[in-house]
This record gives sequence, structure tokens and C-alpha cells, in this order.
Amino acid sequence: MKPFCYHTFDLRQLVSFAEIARSGSFRQAAKTLHIAQPALSRQIKQLEAALGICLFDRAPRRLHLTIEGRELAGRLPVLFSQIEHLTDAVKGANAGGTSHLRIGDGGALTTEVIAPALRRLPSRMAEFAAFKRSKYFGRLFSGST
Repeated sequence: MKPFCYHTFDLRQLVSFAEIARSGSFRQAAKTLHIAQPALSRQIKQLEAALGICLFDRAPRRLHLTIEGRELAGRLPVLFSQIEHLTDAVKGANAGGTSHLRIGDGGALTTEVIAPALRRLPSRMAEFAAFKRSKYFGRLFSGST
């Protein structure tokens, strides 16, 4: 793993950029984020300066993402989801932490017993992956799933 490199942008700037990209408008994004439009514009200029790129093609009465802006906008939902998972995991650490449960089944046990039991788990515990028996059965015992 390569060492962490400190960047001079913050999560607030990324959220602001994502909202502008989603809405297609600085004005609408400022309204949604409940901040003044000049403050939003400053955030984006700071983000662009920190990244060393332009995120938008700015022209009178139109706003388009640059190639770099489209790339960033496409990757942010995954980043935001990872941040949510991180936050949930850290908060859950005090309540017993997180763990993994692997269950292998070759037939009807999955639909008749396991699936109904998993549906009754609290939502914070219900993150799991289900695999078809033949393709992944061996992986369950090897610990690679």
C-alpha cells in the first residue's frame, strides 16, 4: 500500500461539486446545500486549485463538466458510500464491533431457513453476500468470501 498523500481539498468541497454536477447549476446547488452562491463558487475554485484541473467548462448561461469533472462525478458516489460504511463501522465498534458470518448451504436450507432469519436481523447487521452453491461453495470454506 502506498503511503497516504495529504490533499488540500475537503469532503465539503466534494459534496458541493457532486451537487452542482447533479443539478447542472451553481444556483440550484447553492439552494439545495443552503449556502450562498459566491461561497459555493469559492469552494469549487479551491477544489479545482487543489486538484490542479478545471472541473467545469464555464460559458454564459451554460455549465458543462469537463472530462476530469465527469470522471470525478462518476467516482464520488462510491467514495460517499465508503465514507458511510466507515462511519457506520466506527459507530458500531462501541456496540460490539463488526464481524463476518459465513454460511454454506447446498439447497433448500437457504430459502427456507437462512433467508428468513437474515431478514430479521437489524439493518446494521444485514449486510451480506449470497452465492450460488456450485460456483462459490468451495470459497465459503476457504475463507475467501
